[in-house]
Amino acid sequence: MAFVNGCDAIRDGDLLSGFREWLAERLGRGANLVWWELVRQISAAEPRNECGEPEDSVLVDRMFELLDEFLTRRASNTP
Repeated sequence: MAFVNGCDAIRDGDLLSGFREWLAERLGRGANLVWWELVRQISAAEPRNECGEPEDSVLVDRMFELLDEFLTRRASNTP
C-alpha cells in the first residue's frame, strides 16, 4: 500500500485518480472508505476467499490485480 501511495504521490495524485471511486462502485458501497479498505472488502467478499478474512499476501496480489484492471480500463476509457 505504501509503495502504491508513494507512486501516486510522485505523479501528483494522477495514478490513483478515480481508483477509490471505481472500487466503491465495484463493491456497491463504501464511497467513504480509503482505497485499501475497499480492496480488503472486495477480496473478503469474493467466492475464492473461503476463510473470511484474506491474508496479507492475498491482499497484495488482489490489490495489484484490481489496480491493473483499473488502469487498463482507464487507458481504454472503459467504465
